[in-house]
Amino acid sequence: TARAVKSFESAGLKVGFSMIDQRQKNESPFRLFGLDFTQKLPGDGRLEGEVAMSRGLFSGGASDVAEEAGRGGSAFFVTLNQPLPKLFMGTLKAEFAHASEYFNNPYGATVTPGSTRAMLGLEIKPFRRSVIKFNFMNEQNRTVNVDNSRTTIGATWSQTITSKLRLNLGYDFRNLTDSLTEKTTK
Repeated sequence: TARAVKSFESAGLKVGFSMIDQRQKNESPFRLFGLDFTQKLPGDGRLEGEVAMSRGLFSGGASDVAEEAGRGGSAFFVTLNQPLPKLFMGTLKAEFAHASEYFNNPYGATVTPGSTRAMLGLEIKPFRRSVIKFNFMNEQNRTVNVDNSRTTIGATWSQTITSKLRLNLGYDFRNLTDSLTEKTTK
């Protein structure tokens, strides 16, 4: 196991590298490599990203699901958090994550192989003690057993009346399409 991090203070950048090399007697080797970065943006914004590659079969049991999984896979994740103080004290948030069908990381956060997720959100505070959020999310799952996508568009309004009373109003529209069963649910 190895981890190295380098900071470039003048550029507001931090870059990291991680590696795991697991070898056990009578088991195939398993390797996991990762690169990550954090970039400071104007106005206390932050851009973060991670890229990972797995190779071989993890000997933990549950991930040894297919011979083809030994070829490994890759995954990446990018997130943006950017305050927009001139837009009603707003914050823009965006995420994009993708994992190939045979990516495997038994040591980190849960990642669903074959999935892609994109999210864009805006949070504003147009009135005193009021928060309005708008969001868009698209999720896709594609493996040998699954082929579906779901889109969600939503808005919520939260208004604090007193320290013990808050009103919430929200609406989400969802569209789920399953290509294997040729069904669409709205």
